[in-house]
Amino acid sequence: MTRRNNILALMATGSLVAIGTAAFAQDAAPAAKDDATVVVVTAQKREQKLQDVPMAITVAGAAQLERQQITTVRDLDRVSPAVTFVDGAPGGGAGIRGIATQSFTPSAEASVGIVVDGVPQGNVNASNLFDMERVEVLRGPQGMLFGQSASAGVINMVTKAPKIGDTSGRLHIDYADHGTAGSEYGERVAQGVLNLPIDDHSAVRVSAFYNNTNGVERDNAIGGDNQNTDMGFRVRYLNNITDKLKFNLIADYDYQKYEGNHTFVFRKATSAAVVAALAACGITASEDNNTGCSKYPSNETYTNAGLSAQFDYEMGDYTLTSITSYRMRDLGDHNTLDILALQGDGVYPQLLQDQTGKLRQASQEIRITSPAREKYDWVAGAYVSRSTYNNHGSAGLTIVPDPVASIQQLGDYAVATNTAAVFGQLNWNFTSQLTGLIGVRASQVTVSDSEVFTKVLTLPFQPFPPFDPVTTEIDLLDPTGTSPGPHTAGLSTTVSNVSGRIGLQYKASPDLMAYGTISRGFKAPQINDTVFGNTPTVVRPEIPTSAELGVKGMVGRVGVDVNLFYTQVKDYQGQSCVFTPALTCGATNVSEVISKGIEIDLFGKPMPNLTLNGGFIYNPVTYPDQYTGSDGTEIGGTQMTGAPKYKFNLSGEYVINFANDYQGFINVDTTYKSLIHIYPSSDTNYDVAAHWITGARVGVKFPDRNTTLSLYVRNIGNTPDPVNIYPGPSAGDTQQIVGKQGLRVVGISLDKSF
Repeated sequence: MTRRNNILALMATGSLVAIGTAAFAQDAAPAAKDDATVVVVTAQKREQKLQDVPMAITVAGAAQLERQQITTVRDLDRVSPAVTFVDGAPGGGAGIRGIATQSFTPSAEASVGIVVDGVPQGNVNASNLFDMERVEVLRGPQGMLFGQSASAGVINMVTKAPKIGDTSGRLHIDYADHGTAGSEYGERVAQGVLNLPIDDHSAVRVSAFYNNTNGVERDNAIGGDNQNTDMGFRVRYLNNITDKLKFNLIADYDYQKYEGNHTFVFRKATSAAVVAALAACGITASEDNNTGCSKYPSNETYTNAGLSAQFDYEMGDYTLTSITSYRMRDLGDHNTLDILALQGDGVYPQLLQDQTGKLRQASQEIRITSPAREKYDWVAGAYVSRSTYNNHGSAGLTIVPDPVASIQQLGDYAVATNTAAVFGQLNWNFTSQLTGLIGVRASQVTVSDSEVFTKVLTLPFQPFPPFDPVTTEIDLLDPTGTSPGPHTAGLSTTVSNVSGRIGLQYKASPDLMAYGTISRGFKAPQINDTVFGNTPTVVRPEIPTSAELGVKGMVGRVGVDVNLFYTQVKDYQGQSCVFTPALTCGATNVSEVISKGIEIDLFGKPMPNLTLNGGFIYNPVTYPDQYTGSDGTEIGGTQMTGAPKYKFNLSGEYVINFANDYQGFINVDTTYKSLIHIYPSSDTNYDVAAHWITGARVGVKFPDRNTTLSLYVRNIGNTPDPVNIYPGPSAGDTQQIVGKQGLRVVGISLDKSF
């Protein structure tokens, strides 16, 4: 069957679904509406009801985020079946419908854009979710309104705005002790919010958080658990300057410190030397291993901060919006990284890194939004941004047997990305029931990379950290070995692109709408640097084309969204990795990737005391035929790395009324993932078996409704769920990156409002 026939078949199937649902809606008795079934989103740059927007969207409101303890972007894996994550990838590493950024070059952009309060975050995104109004997961290419970092979708976050005339606050605490009640790691979370009025037309809202986890990883060489600390704040200032002019100023700051982490721990060991070295350190390689053996455990610090100013001016029935933003991300001084995390004579080389980096991003968007008229409405605007990344780093490679020699590589590189675009979308109401839409974005992107590398041969081995002063410099990237001094290289590329969307939506009744769209997206090119080669190369832009057909409606008190999708991604930006002898990865274009399937979303209150949110995706997203994996094996036609073919999410809360006006509640959320290939190889050692991860929370709300006390457990079964798996240094070895989602945690929560 051709791709064109595939699209037509999906649309035909979706039409039958729409007809069947319409017939059901006509026979069903109308249901009363309540706040749980009226959800407002800004997916089209204006406030609309979710059920009126012709695209696939998963929305998690404040109540759902709180009951599921969604505190980081990665936690959204438990909210939307379409969302997956790749550890360490740009922009938070999110993927949607199996399409994710799997390359790690400094110039790589995210396939899934993250937008917070109207500001595209780029690669300086906020990782912590707190004091949120809602999170919208927009599936499919969103380039026409959100830019080039949106080829697979957008995670649109809206924080809670200040309330004028209101003095209020809130304190939330989660506490879990490592080793108590079966908790596999420790957790301390504190969040505080204070809303203060300034006068009768302005107010300020201050939110702060502190997150600490310990024991997700352990180091047996020095003895002790890792410590990850994340703390920060947000200040939002709102001023209704006049009846027509509104001003929002938002500042945020986030400090992250990671102590005692490893990049990899052993999942499987085959060579006698590795098995012996692990055993000598009290470690057995296994799927649930989270322990390394390093004399130099990793220590990293990051600082994220941003400032944005938004003006909204009403010009008659039109609204003019300007958003100016500046964001920064700093990698602290002397961050150390022991990638292999195993000590032992004659085992294999140890790769140790020390680097610093600074990322800056400035952007300006201006747009005008028309009123929602009887016949049509539209939005149009322009966007410019500039991001820069400057890095200074070094890496030490200890040559076996230890300690005989080392190679130190010093590197400086600078990356800049400049973007300019104009965009617009028109919705035309042909009749009271039938609406057509067309959106377009014309953009130009320039990506440049310049670098200077010096490799240093040092005898004998110098302990790390830090390296001793350099005495001999040679450019080991020169294949002849005769060119002294540093290696320099640079490359720049400019690409123009037009992306957009066309579609139709048909409102069969107030409670039922069907839609069909065809979208073309764009992800900017990147430059593959020369850390492991001689000449930088351009990785071509990623171009997805997607067809989507869906039905949204109300079934009683539950909202349902069913959609079929088919996406062809040309020049998908992937990566290839080899061990030489350290793990070496480089960006590359995959000629074509096909993502297709069906999604089902539901939300609402089927019973007065029961709230549900859930979803399902069937998503066979595969590599092209005759595609060679990173280990040289044929993987054409197999499922893409990191993407389950099936995924299911369900969360709910049931409230019980007790005497004296107390309320009890129980929350349950569960996620199912089918088998996942974590590394581009046909070797089953890189597979994570199908599994469920379930959590629960039980508690009581006091009569004042301002105090809540609860017990919680996440990952009840302590099911391993590695973030990533890579090849080890010997044939048959595998190493993994673990995360807290793959460990059970048991704790208590307190929530107090005033």
